[in-house]
Amino acid sequence: MAALSEEGLLRNFTAEDFSALWDESGDGLATRPTVTSISPNTAVVGGPDVTMILTGADFTPTTVILWNGSPEPTTFIDSSHISTLVKPSTASGPFTIPVTARTGARRARSSVNFTFTAA
Repeated sequence: MAALSEEGLLRNFTAEDFSALWDESGDGLATRPTVTSISPNTAVVGGPDVTMILTGADFTPTTVILWNGSPEPTTFIDSSHISTLVKPSTASGPFTIPVTARTGARRARSSVNFTFTAA
C-alpha cells in the first residue's frame, strides 16, 4: 500500500507505519498534540525542583513530554495541560532545552524552550 510521507512524498506504507499512528492504549488512532507554551520557562541552575506545565491541545493520558528529545515522566492534567518535574540541581551551566510532546509516535510539530539561568 502507498502513502504520503510527512514531506508529501509517495512511499510504501508498512504495518510499522500503521502501528506508529495507533494510540498506545490501543483505543484508536493517536492525535498529534499541539504545544503552545510552558510555565515556568526558566529555572536557576542549582535551584529547587519545579513543576513545569506544558500547555497545548489534544493531550491524552498517554502523551509524554519530550525534554531535549527524551521522554520524561509526565502527569496528565487535562487535554490542554501536562506536567513534569524539572530538576535544576542536576543542571550545569546556563543553557536552553527544547521541550515538546508526543502521543504514541505522533510528535507535536512545535516546541518551546526551557532555559536554565546562572545562579
